[in-house]
Amino acid sequence: MRFWPGVWRRWALAVVFALASAAASGLGYARWTEPLAIELTELRKRAELADGIAAKMATMTSSERQQLDRLLGWNNR
Repeated sequence: MRFWPGVWRRWALAVVFALASAAASGLGYARWTEPLAIELTELRKRAELADGIAAKMATMTSSERQQLDRLLGWNNR
């Protein structure tokens, strides 16, 4: 009978350590990747804007394109 309480205590301590270790690594991962997720969101917004501009430029008539070139100061010859 003296054997089992010691075994249970060791296993309980091992389970507590494993759960604490998993929680700490999860929090560390979330903290480490948060700035990357913010940057990715910003880059997606920029890519959507660039895609919208490219789509608009693809549908421009030649007179609209010449007007845009004049407004931007580009000389396309």
